[in-house]
Amino acid sequence: MKQKLKIVSLCDGMSCGALALDTWLEQQGLTWDDIEYHAFEIDKYADAVSRYNYPLMYRHGDARNYKNLLGEDIFLLMGGFPCQPYSFSGKGKATEDERDLSNLIFDALKELKPRYFLFENVPMKKEHQDRISEGIGVEPTIINSQDVGTAHHRKRLYWTNIEIDGWHNLYKDVSLKDILEDGFVDRDKSFCLDANYFKGGSMKMYKEKSRRQLVFDTENKKGCRQIGVADIKGYDIIKRVYDPDYKAPSLTTMQGGWRQPKVATSELYWRNLTPLECERLQTVPDGYTRYGNFDDGKRVEVFSFESAEDIKPISNSQRYKMLGNGWTVAVISHIMKNMEK
Repeated sequence: MKQKLKIVSLCDGMSCGALALDTWLEQQGLTWDDIEYHAFEIDKYADAVSRYNYPLMYRHGDARNYKNLLGEDIFLLMGGFPCQPYSFSGKGKATEDERDLSNLIFDALKELKPRYFLFENVPMKKEHQDRISEGIGVEPTIINSQDVGTAHHRKRLYWTNIEIDGWHNLYKDVSLKDILEDGFVDRDKSFCLDANYFKGGSMKMYKEKSRRQLVFDTENKKGCRQIGVADIKGYDIIKRVYDPDYKAPSLTTMQGGWRQPKVATSELYWRNLTPLECERLQTVPDGYTRYGNFDDGKRVEVFSFESAEDIKPISNSQRYKMLGNGWTVAVISHIMKNMEK
């Protein structure tokens, strides 16, 4: 019997790695019958979405259970370990943060001895980046999702032993307006920009106002561009309204409740990005996060909808959260294409 390629995904989330793997399998002339995918995830909503879309995975719960696979021939070990201990928007406690799993990643890499590995995290202080690089054994590659055919301004660090081809100028440039639902949807749900920021005139005049905050900009419209402020309560970062001709800011795990990115719908109005639009920012299929399978089984040999009570819709707040936690599939697909079976 032909030996199957064993894939191990620590901190699997909603299985963005599996989505990228779909592309690689097609490129290699393989199918899911040729692999074993072992997923480790404790978030019940992300896990349910993964179960719904990929019922044939082997599921092990907590990433610490990777020791169940010791002695197996692992083809690929991957994972996006928690970013909260390292993010500049957090307290930066690193290994002192109880959520940190970097040492677990080091141990799993050493003990499982995969042919390929791929780990991801956010930009962080150099001292933390250097420690993680030493533990993994390679320096990270910095890739911004906006450079790989997405409308998402999202810089991430990728530690991998897969040879990464250059990506600049290989992909079509995509703007925020290109991923909106039917152009500007929910116009009746749009809200006014802060009057202190817009005092009449044209959008061109507004963009030229000195009070406009430029988040990131270049001549070829790379990056995201703030052109207004939402007239709502809260921190400045949740009030920012972005230009649809540029990119969307990086999704975070704290979306929902007015915290999701906001796009200008006209010279005077804005609205929140929808969950579907955030799926498109992460280049996952439309509707991928709409439903979850909440059954208690570890693996479904033959998937059916006979047990309908296990299939439930996912709330928008949980969809925003898991999309903020997820990988940009287009980036992972670009990295994986150089794996040799």
